Amino acid sequence: MTEQVNRLINALQCLMAAREKKLLYLDMHVNVKKSTCIRFGARYNADCACLSLVQGKPIQWSSHCRYLGVYFASGRAFKCSFDRSKCQFFKSLNAIFSKVGRFASEEVVLKLLRAKCLPVLLYGVESCLLLVLDKRSLEFTVTRSFMKLFRTGSAAVVNECQNSFVSSQLHTR
Repeated sequence: MTEQVNRLINALQCLMAAREKKLLYLDMHVNVKKSTCIRFGARYNADCACLSLVQGKPIQWSSHCRYLGVYFASGRAFKCSFDRSKCQFFKSLNAIFSKVGRFASEEVVLKLLRAKCLPVLLYGVESCLLLVLDKRSLEFTVTRSFMKLFRTGSAAVVNECQNSFVSSQLHTR
């Protein structure tokens, strides 16, 4: 099995060398600090040799990476990581609360949440197959924001508020 992995690593190394040659022809260079390798599949966590550039600089293997703002996590299957999105969602929500505080009406805060926070949370969601666990995690994130806004821990109150929020959004379009 290691012989097959070595052949694949060598093939990938050849592809990288050809890409680097084209980039050098265009007077462009690979930024090693911004480059990483990530693996998916049954042997995603097995040790393997680092790839290197023509100048000898190694490109490290990583358990996660970002591409066009979407975060991927190494694993048995191709999957996205939404931890950073959830963190950014709460940062934007807290920024709204810090600016408007409790002075603005819930309707205004909901419109800001929809316009500024939800796009942060949902950016890139369509690029990956969502697992049930991912869906629940994203739903819980939104539910927590409603709990904070309406100052409640009751799931029934939050559910009613979310239903009203969705139906009011449909009527305004």
